[in-house]
Amino acid sequence: MNVDAYSEMLKACGGNTSARACMLRLALHDLIVCNDAKGCESLIRNGYVDVNRPFEFSRSAVALGRRLVSRDIEALPLHVACIYRRSAILEVLLRHGAKPNMRDHLGRVALQLVIQYWPRIMYKSEDETKHLPKEERTFNTRLKAQHEQAERALELLCENGACVNWVIRPSGETLMHLAAKYNITSSVRHLVRFGARLDETDHQRQTPLLRAVEIENDDVAVELIQSGACVNATDTAFRTPLHYACANDNGDSKLIKVMLNSGAWVNFADGRGNTPLHLAAFAGREDVVEMLLAFGGSPDVVNGDGELPLFLFLDNVANLRRIYGLELLLQNTVNIRGFNECHRMPMLLGFNEFTALRESLDQASLAPATLQRMCRLCIRRAIGPVSLREGRVDQLPCGYGLKELILFNTNDWW
Repeated sequence: MNVDAYSEMLKACGGNTSARACMLRLALHDLIVCNDAKGCESLIRNGYVDVNRPFEFSRSAVALGRRLVSRDIEALPLHVACIYRRSAILEVLLRHGAKPNMRDHLGRVALQLVIQYWPRIMYKSEDETKHLPKEERTFNTRLKAQHEQAERALELLCENGACVNWVIRPSGETLMHLAAKYNITSSVRHLVRFGARLDETDHQRQTPLLRAVEIENDDVAVELIQSGACVNATDTAFRTPLHYACANDNGDSKLIKVMLNSGAWVNFADGRGNTPLHLAAFAGREDVVEMLLAFGGSPDVVNGDGELPLFLFLDNVANLRRIYGLELLLQNTVNIRGFNECHRMPMLLGFNEFTALRESLDQASLAPATLQRMCRLCIRRAIGPVSLREGRVDQLPCGYGLKELILFNTNDWW
């Protein structure tokens, strides 16, 4: 819709200045929604509208139970352009004096709206779409264009002085928290480029990285780590990102490897005394257990309830068939215990399939580990679980008997 479409209505307003101004603001709103940058430029350049004055819409009746409640709706022109991802119009508004840090009646700023209204569906690459039907390729092209418009809008606001470290009240979240929440990796890159801080905390003492890992937004978590976010930040429960990543049943082990390679504390205990290995063991994540052991995770740390990672593994019935994880913990724990400090037995040891293991654990709990076992485990930890699994022990310059000892091929308590 262009400005001429309102000419008749403007004539009808006669000398009523207030009505004419309202009509022109309504025209600007419609031009923004219809993505008419030239029409917006014409209205603003001729001084018909104030770019920093909010649109005021007629009252809306909202049903709340049996009552009807009326409310006014207000929106700044810049904010409407952000919501609809109209980057060309955004450029016009900023050029004519729109304030990028101006808040609306809900306390929101333009950058916040760009991120909150970012396209939720990610587009596919050309290689992924070349064999798809024409309709799907067209949809993907339009989706990609929407992402590009959102990126351009964010970039324009940052270039024109928008505060990239804006704090949202009352949650205490920053724009980086929103990017982590909505899994928007490209927005993280732009915000970092314009000076956004990566490790600001909200009212729950969570950093953006903690938020991303907790809700399993792995892509943005990796982007945050690669941008320099602290991998050892803790929240109110004293959990690090590694704790949350290991506790996620269906999480991606690639993210955990990125954290470990970035210096994550592998044996840090949370508020309940659980290390990442405790949480990975309970979740039955065998690949993560192996990875943590390879990076120096200790299976001999007890939590606040006196429980080893082995105990927590056996306390989850979902781990009934996860034999490899059980072997890893049995072979790497020095002082085996089949109960916690309250002398409670883990749930799996009550199953008939684990009768022999229960008896062996009870026997092992009566005495400390032998010197032979401690030496064996020290050697195994130095070699690493991955090398042990891949059969690299045969390459060691030692005798056959020592190799058998390292590989647990000799008689032991279990």
